[in-house]
Amino acid sequence: MESKDALTTGIATGALVGLSTRGAPVLVDSLLERPGDLLGAFFVASFFIIMPMACAVFVRETARRTGRGADTGQLAFVAYLTLLIPVFGLTLLEGGNEAIGVPIIIFAGAVSGFVFSLPWVTAAIYRSTSPPKEEE
Repeated sequence: MESKDALTTGIATGALVGLSTRGAPVLVDSLLERPGDLLGAFFVASFFIIMPMACAVFVRETARRTGRGADTGQLAFVAYLTLLIPVFGLTLLEGGNEAIGVPIIIFAGAVSGFVFSLPWVTAAIYRSTSPPKEEE
């Protein structure tokens, strides 16, 4: 996988996770209204477990169809860290469903996708610049 592929797929995954978690305040508010509802708790938990992986798989398949390389492990790592650190924090801090919050959360997801993709970008650059090993 090339470094530009790792970077673009990471940014796309972060932005998609940011866009997908826009419904998180609605889910959390509905759960807080009915704390004894086990089905609501299961739905929220499955949303936060399944949704980042679905975003990673969607970006991987889109990248492969356009001829780019994509690593599912990298994209899952980026998706879950993007969900946990900046996006979920911004979603809970904002509280309301204002339209201005959507671009901010998507931007935060894209920036965190960039940051969390840097280890793979560095590894791809290192692999491309290292001399090939000679066989004896």
